[in-house]
Amino acid sequence: MERAEGPRTAPIQLHELDRLLAIETAAYPFPWSRDNFVDSLAAGYLARKRVDAEGRWLGYMVAMAGVDETHLLNLTVAPQFQRQGHARAMLDELVRWSRERAARRLWLEVRESNLRAQAL
Repeated sequence: MERAEGPRTAPIQLHELDRLLAIETAAYPFPWSRDNFVDSLAAGYLARKRVDAEGRWLGYMVAMAGVDETHLLNLTVAPQFQRQGHARAMLDELVRWSRERAARRLWLEVRESNLRAQAL
């Protein structure tokens, strides 16, 4: 019996921003703009989508590497896929990526009211 492929991550392409923005606007009362994502991609920031075996977007993350640190700029899971471990999986991938680059710190600024992000 063949096992179905599990969720995986892949780079985000500019032509995929409509799919990404649909999740962003569903997940946040104050979403990033298209220009925020365009600028992040143009700057070469790490931008990864998490998709399931059928190609459905589960979430995405955007991070910026510094000299000895990584700044997580955006980590979002589509509302219908939240609380299933996808944010943790993306964060684990980011930790590995940061360690490969010898980052000493990984940080994320969150609103004081964003308790779920603080818990993560």
